Amino acid sequence: MLFDNKIGISNSDAEENFREWLSRRLPAAEHLIVKKFERPQDNGFSNITILIDAAWQENDIDHFQSMVARVEPVGETLFKHYDVEFQFNVLKKLATSDIAVPTVLWYEKNPDVLGAPFFVMEHVNGEIPSDDPSFAAPGSWVMSLEPAQRALLVDNGLKSLAAIHTLDWKELELDFVARKGHGDTAAQRELAHYEDFYSWTVGDDSCEVIDKAISWAKANLPRDEEVVLSWGDSRIGNMIFDESFSVVSVIDWEGATLSSPEKDLGHWLHLSRAFTEEYGFDLPEGFPSREEVIKRYEELTGKITKNVHFYEVMSGIHGSIQANRALRLMMTAEVIPNDPNSLRNNPFTRALAKLIGHEIPESEGLNVITGSPNK
Repeated sequence: MLFDNKIGISNSDAEENFREWLSRRLPAAEHLIVKKFERPQDNGFSNITILIDAAWQENDIDHFQSMVARVEPVGETLFKHYDVEFQFNVLKKLATSDIAVPTVLWYEKNPDVLGAPFFVMEHVNGEIPSDDPSFAAPGSWVMSLEPAQRALLVDNGLKSLAAIHTLDWKELELDFVARKGHGDTAAQRELAHYEDFYSWTVGDDSCEVIDKAISWAKANLPRDEEVVLSWGDSRIGNMIFDESFSVVSVIDWEGATLSSPEKDLGHWLHLSRAFTEEYGFDLPEGFPSREEVIKRYEELTGKITKNVHFYEVMSGIHGSIQANRALRLMMTAEVIPNDPNSLRNNPFTRALAKLIGHEIPESEGLNVITGSPNK
């Protein structure tokens, strides 16, 4: 874990508070104990994850439940705004659809329990392709698979992505996820959202490749696009797979919105490139190429894509801003060297630069494998 998001309470107090809180949610439970209450080492930069095992008796019947709590972080955080209630409500609506998502149990807005608002969902067993280290790194679960198994994994992931875009978001009452802000189109509002995030992240210390990419996006905004439910963080690293490589859960919906289906497709493609090529790895054997992914998506949806490159750039803009913020936090925490070049040259800015034809000196920037500046 490169940077440790904080909760506003000690772990021991949090565990006891949660046990008492859970007992109120299960009033018929007897002999309730919390057997596990821990944060995984690969906890991300966003919401805090706590893995929980609880056991109790009810009417002389033994019960056991594995759960996951997602808690809003406090202090210096990756994003400007957090809203775990939003995620809870998205998952609650999706529970009535054909998309496999975790079953949400409770939402709690009172920060006295875990130091911040949180929600609890059922734990889903399975494998999640890693981001850090990359799923393409030697020794990862993905690299332990046969090429045909990897191909099946990715294809099942694309099937789930396509299925999300066929949902009737109006019938599911998901209109509340629409991006608020200035702009006549979803793409304009999304770009405005990124610019606000960028301004908050860098202040007066801008990044040339992000500046150029934002200008490019403004000059190439698409019009008259279909609007669907957009997952927001579409990648295999946000999917849980079972032993047959089927998707048993689609997770991390904090970026859900209404947008072009190509927004998710562009994000999928951009991050695939960033986590392989820009991390110094080849695309794993069995993984489809960019062109094959697009063709397969079109087969699954019956749609002809028109603006995939635009949304790859949009993903690159958002990912580069997010990387900039994460690197600043890690430098402040002295997890990595305080090297400003890393803010301009890292896997995400390098991938973005290639998309818009911008050059970044190879001698500058961050080696994500060693955590040290490039030589």
